[in-house]
Amino acid sequence: MKLQWLPAPSQTWRELQRDRVEMQDLDYSCGAAALATLLREFYGVNANEAGVLQRMQKSEAASFADLAAASDTYGFRAVGIRMPLTDLLRLKIPAIVHLVHRGEGHFSVIRGIRADGLVALADPSWGNRRLLRHQFVELWDAEGEGTGKVLLILPKLKGHPMRRDFFQTPEGAAAAYEALRFMRQTTVR
Repeated sequence: MKLQWLPAPSQTWRELQRDRVEMQDLDYSCGAAALATLLREFYGVNANEAGVLQRMQKSEAASFADLAAASDTYGFRAVGIRMPLTDLLRLKIPAIVHLVHRGEGHFSVIRGIRADGLVALADPSWGNRRLLRHQFVELWDAEGEGTGKVLLILPKLKGHPMRRDFFQTPEGAAAAYEALRFMRQTTVR
């Protein structure tokens, strides 16, 4: 019996983890990288972290107001809102969310959410991640009020093209395993 070798995967784990995510280069640039990810991967705009930082003229952590001003320079308007998870579950487009991880503010992009609350993130620090409902809520609703902060990025011109494949419902058993792996990585022992 002759053994047949399986073909090599077309992408490494690191490539899959970073696929379609602008990874942040600086400790304070998660907002710029998140905005660049959303603009490039959903709206097809030529944007990157360095370009967004230049437009924001910031050398420190950004706010929703800073991201909104940068969005405007790309021809988009940004709407920052606080909403409950029930409203977030109805999103049909990606959005930037404000998270609090280990006491530090952080921006990430929701690139999919299931009715049961499983969330797919395109995160500038962690790469592509899936979080179970309680994991996401713990990071997103840091104040315990039942709501979290969301920044919607919308084109100023109607009919702007969108890449719908960037925002998809997370599926499969792999999502559960990935969420469990994330939980092990973030648990303090």
